Amino acid sequence: MIKAKLVIIPYNLPQSWVCDYIQQTGKILSQKNTVISFLWQDSFSLREIILKRITRKKKFVFIRKKSSLIIYTPIHFIPFKRFKLVRRINLWINLFIIRFIISKDKNLAQKEKILWIFDPEQNNLVGKFGEDLSLYDCVDFYSSIDPVEDNVKKGNERKLIKKVNIVFTNSSVLYRLKKKLHPKVFQVPQGCNVDLFLKMKKQ
Repeated sequence: MIKAKLVIIPYNLPQSWVCDYIQQTGKILSQKNTVISFLWQDSFSLREIILKRITRKKKFVFIRKKSSLIIYTPIHFIPFKRFKLVRRINLWINLFIIRFIISKDKNLAQKEKILWIFDPEQNNLVGKFGEDLSLYDCVDFYSSIDPVEDNVKKGNERKLIKKVNIVFTNSSVLYRLKKKLHPKVFQVPQGCNVDLFLKMKKQ
């Protein structure tokens, strides 16, 4: 179990998504490390933030801290986020903000940094946080019945695997496939909270 590190986890799904494996990973890691959850899929435009403030009387908080878990909700400073170039610029702005936050906190700045990626589409984030270690947590077989889309998905994964230091897989099948592409691949079996299941059974 890693300890006393700074783990940065970019989300490829909204935080409210029913598949909460990314959240659970962050919660477990934050028990002995500091974790920054980068909620790229939950980002807001300035217009959305203003409307939220007016209609719901709610103040937008883009940094929330829960003990050793820091939740960062990005802001799309430049409008028209439907355009790829605009999304890319907004991404770089938010990456700069995260790096600035880390650099201004002496405790965070001194920690070894680990970038923990789940989605191959985020292969362009490797190296952008000044991390000491980058990791691909492979929990799915990325493919598509559309030949063009399939090539894009597989191409993104090959790019990510080439860039990262370590690959985790959650099944023996994924382990065998990724073992051919990277020298450091480890199988981490899926698990569950047995005590919680037993407790629910008694009720």
